[in-house]
Amino acid sequence: MTRSLESTWCAFDGYIMRSLAESRVAGMLSCLGISYLYEHMPYNFHGYLPDFYLPALDAFIEVKGAEPTRGEIEKCERLHEETGCPVLLVHGRPDKFMHHDHLDGYARIEVSWQPRLLVAGRWGSISLNLICRAIYHLGGRIAGELFVSAVANSGATSTQPIGPYAVKFLHELSDKMGRRCRAIYDHNAPVNAAKISALPREPSLAERECMAFINKQSARRAAA
Repeated sequence: MTRSLESTWCAFDGYIMRSLAESRVAGMLSCLGISYLYEHMPYNFHGYLPDFYLPALDAFIEVKGAEPTRGEIEKCERLHEETGCPVLLVHGRPDKFMHHDHLDGYARIEVSWQPRLLVAGRWGSISLNLICRAIYHLGGRIAGELFVSAVANSGATSTQPIGPYAVKFLHELSDKMGRRCRAIYDHNAPVNAAKISALPREPSLAERECMAFINKQSARRAAA
């Protein structure tokens, strides 16, 4: 079987990440000015570690290459139920062409990458093109084009230093031997600690807009 680059462990933003798909999402978050922590759990929650935690939003993001299974969706639902945090679940690969005509009010339907948001106990889909259009309105043309560039980018380069491959090899070997390997966690823990100590005191514009969107969706679904 040909190994997908989406499952290639990679170095990105100081972290070792488990896929290029995750590094793509990290690139989008950085472009938007949204602070994130990778594989960080601030709650007493066991058995499942989501890919990203967004401190300013108190929300999680889980990234999948293939369409998530029922079991993977249920993990997100249990996380949401026990922590009360919104959970964004994304899978697939975004279209490289992004429609961003913010003048005629049209947003093309995204067919290959449909983010789903779990808030107030209910799932709802989010159009990536509508997000793009909102960024053009809020941040202007330059901000919009930067985001489009981040979406079209594949994240970390597929040519990687030996570090991520070595860590992945240790994890796979440990799994075969029935042992638990902490190499990736030991590498990423200091990166998360440094990011936590450097978190801005005030949320960014994008974080404030995301909070407003989440609150609006929560109120709408609670009233439904």
